[in-house]
Amino acid sequence: MSEKIYVALIDDHPVFLEGMAALLKNTGDIHVVGTAENRAALFAMLETTRVDVVILDLLMPDPGLSILDEIRRRGIKVRTLILSGCEELHEIRAAMQRGAEGYVFKTQSFRQISDSIRQVAQGQLIYPRIVQPLLQPSGKKDDLS
Repeated sequence: MSEKIYVALIDDHPVFLEGMAALLKNTGDIHVVGTAENRAALFAMLETTRVDVVILDLLMPDPGLSILDEIRRRGIKVRTLILSGCEELHEIRAAMQRGAEGYVFKTQSFRQISDSIRQVAQGQLIYPRIVQPLLQPSGKKDDLS
C-alpha cells in the first residue's frame, strides 16, 4: 500500500504509547498523528486531525468499550482496532458488537500488529481465531440441554 495510514493511539501507559509510536514510525506507510492517554485527549485529536484508524486499549481507567461506544454515537468516521492484553472472549465479543473492525493481542508480534492495522485500514475485519465462529453465519442452532 503506497498511501499513508493515519493512526491515533490511545492507551493509559505512556511507555507503551511511546514505544508503539516509535515502532510504527519505521513502517513507512503508517503515520502516528498523535497519542492519547484518555478519552478527552482522543476526542480533541479526532476533532482536528485526520485519523483513519484508532488503535484503542480496552483495559484503561477510562474503559475502551465506552470510548468505542462514544466514537459510534458521535458518528465519527474512523476504523477502530482494539490492541489489548485482554484475551477474554466476552470482551472480544463486546468489542465486535460495538463495531470494532479488529481485535489483536499485545502478545502478538509487531509485524502481526502492523499487518492488522493495514488490513483494518483497507476495510477488513481482523479478529482472533477464538471468535471466528461468531463471524461466520451458521445454519445450525445451538442445542439446548
